[in-house]
Amino acid sequence: MNGTTPQTAISEPHGYEFVERLVTSSTFELFRVRRLTDGATLLLKRATGPAAGSLRQEFRLLRSLAHAVISQPVELIEERGRPAMLLEDFGGEWLEAALTVDPTPWQTALVIARNLADALGRLHEAGVIHQDIRPANWLLESRTSRVCLIDLTLAAYLRQNEPAGDGTPPIPGDWAYVAPEQTGRASHPIDARTDLYCLGLVLYRMLTGRLPFEAHDPVEWAHCHVARTPQSPSALVDGVPQQVAALVMRLLLLSGIAWLVGLTAPVFTLPISAPLNADGHPIFDVAFSWRDLILMAGGLFLLWKATTEIHEKVDPGELESVMDVKPKAIASFGSAIVQILVLDLVFSIDSILTAVGMTEHLPVMIIAVLVAVAVMMLAADPLANFIHNNPTVVMLALGFLLMIGAVLIADGFGVHVPKGYIYAAMAFSALVEGLNMASRKASRAKSGGETLH
Repeated sequence: MNGTTPQTAISEPHGYEFVERLVTSSTFELFRVRRLTDGATLLLKRATGPAAGSLRQEFRLLRSLAHAVISQPVELIEERGRPAMLLEDFGGEWLEAALTVDPTPWQTALVIARNLADALGRLHEAGVIHQDIRPANWLLESRTSRVCLIDLTLAAYLRQNEPAGDGTPPIPGDWAYVAPEQTGRASHPIDARTDLYCLGLVLYRMLTGRLPFEAHDPVEWAHCHVARTPQSPSALVDGVPQQVAALVMRLLLLSGIAWLVGLTAPVFTLPISAPLNADGHPIFDVAFSWRDLILMAGGLFLLWKATTEIHEKVDPGELESVMDVKPKAIASFGSAIVQILVLDLVFSIDSILTAVGMTEHLPVMIIAVLVAVAVMMLAADPLANFIHNNPTVVMLALGFLLMIGAVLIADGFGVHVPKGYIYAAMAFSALVEGLNMASRKASRAKSGGETLH
């Protein structure tokens, strides 16, 4: 879908002629223009709205972000006494116009999302939080699914006005693409997770052809982003794999679950004194916050789940496995669904807490998740066959589950086990299991050869 030729009422900048209008959004206009001296095509951007005065700051910001997925500025020019910016011509179309009511094939949507995450990674590495991730701020090259970020209006405005305290940040360009913390109703700060939540909204729209929420005014939009949970894309569109739907929901939940990190105020204290270690510090905390209680509850759930499964493996028949995939009564099916949801929540919380000290690397983690989802989808059947042929791997995984449950409970008591120890133990156990599997395979091959003779 190409842009349209602008109306003649819009004056052409000196030395350029208009080719087409590409974008008309709430914060800027974008045109494709041709330079008269050499015939080269460029993009001409005019800022509009409350942040129009920050175009020079945006120009400087763009120049500091040399990356293929971020538009590269050429020069600032004066147009009727106001600045306008010339950018290199990416050659694509407006992403907002490219997204129709029809869902984007999930394979294409994942490629586009990976490219969007790549651009966010570059921004976050430079310490820039975009705060306005929506299709209106991107160009798309449909044939290759390449993208280009064409607007940093809000980020530039905030950089220009926050240090001096002389301006109120403009309202979001589109309330449909606002993270909970941007509504003023969530306590956690605006950071990289803000952009990732909005990236989840964009990916949701690509997969389903619609936004996860519908609202009519800013108050209603704020309520949707803070308090409502969207339907899974796989429930709305046939053919969207569960793994892809889970990825989108994780992006949307990331900002919402992050509130857990801030729930550190004690809610009660045990009427005891903890023993002291050699340094004179208590060996565990006696004051507990909601974060501690949730971690301990999650840890206890993992211990119960793993213990139940191990009991079933060791003494089958006496206790029905809650992981049995054979048809069961409706109540058992509902129980299994609840357990799966709780497991997912526990691991989501644990992964977010692990990443607290690595906030600036969250976009890299999202790219890794995108790649992991693709690998999981390609390797699902081989993985199932591998587990079937090597049942001891299941017992090893249950052992890992016991260890993670114990670590979560310890964390709830203020005893923090370094993650490196956990990963080293898991890697060593996996190595030993791999050697055992190789030994069993060699023994079977030797037995088979002796039988033939």
